[in-house]
Amino acid sequence: MQYLQDQREEALSLLNQSEETIRERHGDESEKRLIVTYGDMAWLKYHDGDFAQSQSYCQKVEDILVKYPTGSSGGLLPEVYGDQAWTYFKVSWSSLSKAIDCFHKALEVQRHDTEWNAGYAIALFCREQWVLGNKQEDEESKATKQLRFALEINPNNAVLQCMLALKLTAYKKYEEADGLVNKALENDPDNPHVIRHSGNYLHNRNRLDEAIDVLKRGLRRGDQLPSFNYQLFSAVFSLQGLLMPLKKYDWRQCAQKLKQIAKKRLSRNPGDGEALALLGQVARAEGDRKEAALFYEEALNYDKDNEEYLSALCELRLELQGSSD
Repeated sequence: MQYLQDQREEALSLLNQSEETIRERHGDESEKRLIVTYGDMAWLKYHDGDFAQSQSYCQKVEDILVKYPTGSSGGLLPEVYGDQAWTYFKVSWSSLSKAIDCFHKALEVQRHDTEWNAGYAIALFCREQWVLGNKQEDEESKATKQLRFALEINPNNAVLQCMLALKLTAYKKYEEADGLVNKALENDPDNPHVIRHSGNYLHNRNRLDEAIDVLKRGLRRGDQLPSFNYQLFSAVFSLQGLLMPLKKYDWRQCAQKLKQIAKKRLSRNPGDGEALALLGQVARAEGDRKEAALFYEEALNYDKDNEEYLSALCELRLELQGSSD
C-alpha cells in the first residue's frame, strides 16, 4: 500500500521490520514465514530497478521452497496461505470469502496452528455478524464452533473470548458469555478490539454504565497505544446514543479526545485513512454531515475499497440529498 502511494522508503522499512519481527517471534520456525516477505522484497526491488537485489531475494525464496517442499505441484506452504488470508481480510469486506478460503487451506496442512485457527475464527465471525447480526439461532454456527476450537488451542486470546461471548448471546448462554468478557478484560484490557467487542457486548446486555467505563478507559489510553485505531473509534460511536442522554459532558469529552487522537495521527501521516474516517464519524455525530462526507471522501482516497467508509459516505450523501429536497 505504501509503495503504491509512492512511499517507497516507508514500504521498504516496513518489510525490514516485518523480517525482524518474524525472526524474533518464530525463531527456528521463522524461515518458512519469511517466504512472503522475501517475495515482497523481490517485487519492490525489481520495480525500483535494483535487479541484483531482486534476484537475491528471489533466490532466497527458491532456497526456502527447496528446503520445505509443499508436497504437490499446485500447493503452497501454509504460511503463504495464511499471509494471503490476512491480506484479503484487511483489504476489504468484499475479500472476506477469499480470506476464509485461504485460512481453511492453511489449516488443511497445519490443523492446530494457533494463528491460522484464530484468523479463521475471526473471519467466520465477521461474515456471520455481517449476514446474521445478533439474530437468535437454534444451533451453534460454524463461527461459534471455530471460536471454541481456537480457544481450546489458545485459551487466553482476549479477542476470541469477546467474539465468542457475542455469539453466545444468540443462544442465550449469558452466564458463559459474561465469564468470557470478564476474562478478556483481565487478559488484554488495552486491546482496542477487546474494548470494542466488550463494549458492544455490555451495551447489548443493557449494562450501560459498564460499557461507558470500558470505552472511557480506552480513550484515556488512546494516545499511548500504537494499536489504537478506527475500530475503537467505531465502538465509541456505536454507543453514542447511550452516552449523550446519560452524560452530555462525557460525550463532548469523548468527541474532543477522538479529534485530538486523529489529528495527532494525521500530523505523522497525512494519508492516514483511519484518522480521516474518525474525523468523519465525529463530524457526523456532531450533526455536520457535509463535513463528515468530505472526511470520508478523503479517507477513501487512501483506502479505496474500504466498505465501512463507502457505506458511511453513501448514507451521508442520501441524508444530504434528503435534507436539500
